[in-house]
Amino acid sequence: MTQIPYFKNDPIIVLLLGIFTCGLYLIYWNIKAAEVMNAVAEKEIISQPIAIFAGCCLPVNLYFYYLAGKEG
Repeated sequence: MTQIPYFKNDPIIVLLLGIFTCGLYLIYWNIKAAEVMNAVAEKEIISQPIAIFAGCCLPVNLYFYYLAGKEG
């Protein structure tokens, strides 16, 4: 069994940091969320390039959450 990474943030903090960092924090948040989902599923559901690109492009971000909902 793999160690599940701990990643918990208040949604308001995520929103504020996303605004104040012009979206850079959202890229970081997507990467960490993908790590947690992959660890829980014990397989790669969302690759790191998808997580990074999802923070930059809205259609890819929607695909990111589609993958999370489909497999999660």
